Amino acid sequence: MDVDLLRSGSARASQNTVLWFEFLLDPNLLENHLQETAPDPTPTDLIVKFLSIAPVTKESDSKTSENESPENSKNDQFGSKRSYKYLALKIMTLKVAAFLKWDLSILEMKLPLPMQLTLLQDLLYLALEKDADVETHLELDLNSCSSQVLFAVTLYHRWVLRAVMHSRLATKQARQPYIPVPGLQDPTYVPPNVSDDLVRGLESQVSNSIAFLSRIVTANSVPTVPVYDTFVMLTEDSTDAQQNWDKGVEISSTEFLCQLHFDLGSFHFFREEYSEASEHIIKAAELCEQLSDDTLYCTVSREDLKGYSEACDISSYTESSQNLTYQFHRAIRDQYTGIVSILQMDNVRQEIPQVYRDTLELDIQGAMSSRKFTVARDLLLQVQTLNMVRRVIAGTLSYGDYNHKLRQGKTKAIDLLFNALKYVLSQIGSKEKERIKSFLLHLVECADVDGLAEKLLKNEYMTDIFSAQDLQEISSKTASAAQESAIDIPDLLLKTDWDMPDFTVSNDGINDILKLVQIEHKLIKNVDFKMPKIWNLVEKRVAANPVKPQWRINNKWELPIPLQTMAMMLPRGFIQDYTFILLAKSRELTTMKDFKLAAEMLTAVEQEARNNNLGSNVLNKLSRLLVWERLLIQMIQFLTDWPNHKL
Repeated sequence: MDVDLLRSGSARASQNTVLWFEFLLDPNLLENHLQETAPDPTPTDLIVKFLSIAPVTKESDSKTSENESPENSKNDQFGSKRSYKYLALKIMTLKVAAFLKWDLSILEMKLPLPMQLTLLQDLLYLALEKDADVETHLELDLNSCSSQVLFAVTLYHRWVLRAVMHSRLATKQARQPYIPVPGLQDPTYVPPNVSDDLVRGLESQVSNSIAFLSRIVTANSVPTVPVYDTFVMLTEDSTDAQQNWDKGVEISSTEFLCQLHFDLGSFHFFREEYSEASEHIIKAAELCEQLSDDTLYCTVSREDLKGYSEACDISSYTESSQNLTYQFHRAIRDQYTGIVSILQMDNVRQEIPQVYRDTLELDIQGAMSSRKFTVARDLLLQVQTLNMVRRVIAGTLSYGDYNHKLRQGKTKAIDLLFNALKYVLSQIGSKEKERIKSFLLHLVECADVDGLAEKLLKNEYMTDIFSAQDLQEISSKTASAAQESAIDIPDLLLKTDWDMPDFTVSNDGINDILKLVQIEHKLIKNVDFKMPKIWNLVEKRVAANPVKPQWRINNKWELPIPLQTMAMMLPRGFIQDYTFILLAKSRELTTMKDFKLAAEMLTAVEQEARNNNLGSNVLNKLSRLLVWERLLIQMIQFLTDWPNHKL
């Protein structure tokens, strides 16, 4: 069913289209539509449609209608300029809101902010029977005021706190689907300046809203909740706009106060007033435990309460002592106190997401590297071992560089691994034990860790998961490793740094060639910058063959295009060859992670360039490139020193 907002004089769109005033003529039409399984338009769409036509109706009907007697206009009991037609639309919107049980979360999601304010102002108008300033709400006598007034004022101030909070948290206001019609404006569109002005006005009311709601929770006054039948549609015979407030539904003080405490607690939490927030959240949690799942007024969810309780460090309601993820974050906050036992329990229960555990490992590495605080010496290795056991049990194993860590840790690392496995073996199933068995066999075969196989065979709780054939293979692996260690390998076969021997040849030409080759070999191999060998070797090579560029003796000496272009701009001869070779060897040393010596070679290049009195333009360009190269070396060194740089 479509609801059309056609003005007088326009044609009906189709037979299924319902004009807005038809809801007035047939009181059952609106109720039947709302009770459909999937009403189209939805209840909130109806509110938007009714409120979007109401201002126009007010303007067009502000004057006395020809069909309406002047006496009726004078007898408006509220003394306002609102006409009956305008009030009829407002009453229909309030009937729809009552059908939604006054759920502010639905209204905030579906209605633009100005329409939310208009809806609540209309409720206040009907309840107070006049237009009253919100500043006067603090003067209300809670013991003598009517139930509808208490409900309307309380709902309004609850909405003020929620609107201010959501305006700062929401990045974008929810928009309704809208099909543009020529000449009509999207009723849900709110200009940014209008929304900002409205929020600023609401922020000025926050203190009054908190004060009023605080009075309510201490006075323990409970209103009745208006329902659909509370609001009476106007007819052609209506002479006033009286509502049936007696048809409201009574709610318990537990339900009412639970909602108020939660709204106050969430707003104080939003303003980072955690002590006040904790008080209200504790009271809301206690009251929520007394409520059933079917409530009319209270929309507080236990999940939200649990989140606020954990954020405020309240463990009584959520029983966070049993929540490993909560304990995990608290241990991190307390500088990893008790983190090992938490990870051990999680290897069995598998509650903490793996990404949290991986991040913990990186955080500990970073803390140890930056020396922000002191941790146990083997804490990092313990966390790495426990994380590896968790991956094995969960079947999401990625070895990474754990084999290398196991070899570095030696006996200590093996003991930590076996202790972690011992804790879980008695509490896991056969499927997980099979994964642990495969993991240990892989370590024995591929990790090459000294003493791993021997310790494995000595632990009875570990050997229980292996078959006799597996144990035989591990024993043979241990025997073969012992035989290999007994083989004596000559030092000559282990030596990799062979120097070219000096030759004495009778033919002087051949002797000179051998000397040049020997110089090339030393020049390529030498990285000892503290001894002036490179300078002397380059000088000898240039003197022996000044035509050939000396940097071409090694085809692996390559520079980035900017550096190579800069080197080619230098005068041909020693300075060019020396600069090119030092720059290339600096790159080699960076790859070898000898960052200090690489930076010293860049300093030597700059010093040699200044000693040769190069032009200021060339010298400035070269200096700028050398500064960038030093920065690159520092960045690479930082990334290399940073923990677990392979990730």
